[in-house]
Amino acid sequence: MKFLHTADWQLGMKAVHVAEAADQVRKARLTTVERIMELAREEDADFIIVAGDLFEDNHVHRDLVEAVVRCLSASPTDVYIIPGNHDHFGADSIYQSRLFANLPEHVHVLTERKPVELPSLNCVLFPCPVTQKFTMIDPTEWIPEEGYEGRIRIGIAHGSLEGVGSQRGSQGDNPIALGAQQKKRLDYLALGHWHSVRQCSERVFYSGTPEPTAFNERDSGNVLLVEIDGPGVLPRVRSKPTRHLTWLERSTEVHEPYDVAVASLRHDLESIANPERTLLRLHVAGSLSATGYEELHRVADALSGRFLYFELREERLLPEVLTGRLEEFARSHPVTGGVFADLRALLADAEGRGLDADAQMTATSLPELRRIAEESIPPNDEERTLGREEITAALLELARALGEVER
Repeated sequence: MKFLHTADWQLGMKAVHVAEAADQVRKARLTTVERIMELAREEDADFIIVAGDLFEDNHVHRDLVEAVVRCLSASPTDVYIIPGNHDHFGADSIYQSRLFANLPEHVHVLTERKPVELPSLNCVLFPCPVTQKFTMIDPTEWIPEEGYEGRIRIGIAHGSLEGVGSQRGSQGDNPIALGAQQKKRLDYLALGHWHSVRQCSERVFYSGTPEPTAFNERDSGNVLLVEIDGPGVLPRVRSKPTRHLTWLERSTEVHEPYDVAVASLRHDLESIANPERTLLRLHVAGSLSATGYEELHRVADALSGRFLYFELREERLLPEVLTGRLEEFARSHPVTGGVFADLRALLADAEGRGLDADAQMTATSLPELRRIAEESIPPNDEERTLGREEITAALLELARALGEVER
């Protein structure tokens, strides 16, 4: 017996985090559904399991639902769907709408907790549809531990497997007992909810989403091809790529000479395959001269149009002219030198604690600078070599510099 295990299609997702590319991202998800149907045909799959969250929510547009029904109707084999936490089966469920009233016979939305027997495959499905977005009840609790001996037992659930960790949600996010598969004597437990492929045991898998939804997903954009030769036999599970778009996150560090650094970055970006189907988030750190800084942005602007989506994030990217000016100023102003040294120490300490760039800038806020400067002001006596006007000037210079960095 052979089937495809998939979940978390999230059709209708808003994708507001990628701004102008949102519409293409939504369309790509339908393209991926078509690819899943093609893959089922290529692999001669006996059926397809969709383990929840076919839709982003229960209020997606009618046109999208009609398009999805057309895709499912074109499936070469049976499709078994359970509602997930995003499209849970309640009073206003999308699956209660008239659009799902006349599905073809081979498309099954499993909204009840009862066994589904597949005699020709010597198999029984145990669907665990989600009926509310958040619950502390294990959706697999209802599955009988006995019965259906001599048949392949497959559970279908959507939620967070306890003790494994979570990418999203909380302990109340439809928790599934770690030992559910063994307790319920399942040959395979098909899970949905997490967006990356994850093997939790030899018989328990998350398929992940077939089309990525964010930059931080480790192994999304796949479906699982599962083969089980008989009851009690370990499944053979292979990941099959289905993604249409690539979400790529890159980090780079640039320093002088700027022409070498920027040329290397240009080469790296130009070598990315299929940029028109790539969403790229580029993290840049380091220091450049004012000219280098401008050149970096010129190249980034020129290349950004190649990609479906391009986002430049400057993290601890300091114009070299800024730090150079402060160092020169500090050499001729002892108090400023002390403040500047303390500022650098604060930044180093923040980096050592693993703070992000925003937190590092916050750690050296203007009140903190003012405190450092005040502690550095010498007593008001004849030995003082610097006037308060000079100290104030130094503090203002640092404040202006900090303002430039924060922008």
